[in-house]
Amino acid sequence: MHRRSFIAGSALATLFAAPAVVRAQSVEWQDVAAEDRRWRLQMPKDYQLVTIPGTDGSTTRQYRSTFPGLAMDYSITDYVQAEAGHPLTDEAAMLRRAQDAVRQRWPGSTVLEQGDSQLGRAQGRAFTLAVDQNKGFLAMRFYYLGQRLYQLAVLGRMEYRQSQAVLHFLNSLRLSS
Repeated sequence: MHRRSFIAGSALATLFAAPAVVRAQSVEWQDVAAEDRRWRLQMPKDYQLVTIPGTDGSTTRQYRSTFPGLAMDYSITDYVQAEAGHPLTDEAAMLRRAQDAVRQRWPGSTVLEQGDSQLGRAQGRAFTLAVDQNKGFLAMRFYYLGQRLYQLAVLGRMEYRQSQAVLHFLNSLRLSS
């Protein structure tokens, strides 16, 4: 499980430096969808797209957006080539390992919420960590469907944990087979 982008210690300085008010209604949302129509969601306008080839033959497409005090990230890792002919037999265990891998990257973090989830036919895992001595949070959702791992992540100051912008982003993902 690879985690790149804003989910790193250096991002915390930027996120926690300046006070800001982020509300769902103050964010201009943009519909983003896959060309093959396998997924769609809403990202804040002016998001960045990065494509990252993996050493295992996988490809990750990452959509990200940052505000003072809050960052949002949506990643799709396509394992079609890397895992061809090797179907995953225990998706729930893989998703729990993914959560453990993220938590190991945040020493001293505390699990605030965690559990299995479902999005259509996709099996998922959702969790929230308190990070940076409880000043911040990291909310993530993983879904695995059709040799693809879909990841939603929000990193921000603790006061934004239940904000409408965070909930809007996390709840906007739609998957189809």
